[in-house]
Amino acid sequence: IGDQPCFWIADYKTNLIRTGDYSGPALATAMHHSGYALQATIYLVALHRFLRWRLGAAYEPQSQLLGAAYLFLRGMDPANDSADPAGVHWFQPPLAAIEALDLLFATGAAS
Repeated sequence: IGDQPCFWIADYKTNLIRTGDYSGPALATAMHHSGYALQATIYLVALHRFLRWRLGAAYEPQSQLLGAAYLFLRGMDPANDSADPAGVHWFQPPLAAIEALDLLFATGAAS
């Protein structure tokens, strides 16, 4: 975004979805079933903490912390260059959730 660096998490998965459907709704179901949304959120809290420490006042999480891409390898096709490629699920929890979990990890208190 402009001259600002942006950051995101990439997590490769080898899950076999028995139906063979690696479209958006099927991946959302797989994400929910496997607890990957929580996993991604915890990863993003760690990245958020690192960037806050490393970039200091220059870090703007609302514009620089982009979320997580879960790449389901069995469903990805390099020939598919559509805007919604099979096998790829983008996940971005609200920044408020990342900050609340960060506070919980830091202090043991929810608020």
